Amino acid sequence: MQKKIIITYSWWNAERTPIPANVQEALEESAMDRITNQMKDGYTSGTLSDNVRMNDNDPEDGIDYQGFWGMTTETL
Repeated sequence: MQKKIIITYSWWNAERTPIPANVQEALEESAMDRITNQMKDGYTSGTLSDNVRMNDNDPEDGIDYQGFWGMTTETL
């Protein structure tokens, strides 16, 4: 038996759309860390949150991003 695991996730910030490319890279790394940890605890979906400060134009305390992830499986 073979299974395929599909993980989807999305990030958003109501104040900053679209998300800049350099921030997307940081959020991707953050998402994978969080998803991996949650999967180890048995979760198949969950929330994502991060605060990113990438340049001098960002506020002093960074910009908050929120997201959601989910996992589905397919039997091959």
